[in-house]
Amino acid sequence: MNKSAVYSWRVSPVMKSALEERARSSGQSLGALLDTIAEEWLRANANDGFDQAELQKRVMRMLGALRSGQRNKSERARDLVRDRIRRKHA
Repeated sequence: MNKSAVYSWRVSPVMKSALEERARSSGQSLGALLDTIAEEWLRANANDGFDQAELQKRVMRMLGALRSGQRNKSERARDLVRDRIRRKHA
């Protein structure tokens, strides 16, 4: 791979030491390690924010679905709550 772009950012001394140690222990340069980390992250996050169906599926698993069968229930929420309170305290 022909590399011609340079990217730099600041990291804490602890992070720098950890990255350098990991690169040394895996027998690769720090640049190669950072390339691997970036490639893995990009692969793992390739569809983040773009796949609405997957996002909705994940949300529904976490929160569940609210279904009433009434099309305009959210528009009538105030009236429905008032009716329920009225019936409860009547």
